[in-house]
Formats: sequence, structure tokens, C-alpha cells
Amino acid sequence: MRAVTVRLPAAEFSAAMAAMREWLDHKHYEPALFKYEQEDEAVVVSVQFQEDEEGQAFARRFDGEEGNSTDAARA
Repeated sequence: MRAVTVRLPAAEFSAAMAAMREWLDHKHYEPALFKYEQEDEAVVVSVQFQEDEEGQAFARRFDGEEGNSTDAARA
């Protein structure tokens, strides 16, 4: 399982979420987990994929940091 973390400026959160959803739908990717939390002036989005290739593609597209699901569980 591949985990990806994307840090976004809070002001761009809504537009970024719409872009992520559109991209996921276009690719027919279904995240296993999708969550977000506010940190000061940023929003941290954490997404887990069953397939490593999907997580890698998502990280490339949205400038995310890759890890595995155990890394995300500790965060």
C-alpha cells in the first residue's frame, strides 16, 4: 500500500480537492483512504492507495511526498 501526503495552502484547498477528484476519476483510481487536516495556514492531505503505481502517479501529479501506509499511520 502506498501513502501520499500533499501539503496545500489553505486558500487553494477547495480548487486542489476538485482537481484531485477530477484526476482520480479520469484515471479510475480509488484511494483506500483519503483524509485531511488543517495545520496553521496549510491543509495536509493524506491519501492511501492499494496499488503502489497509483500512489506514485498521484504523488508526481500533485507534488506529494510518498511513504508506505505504516509511515502514514504513525503521523
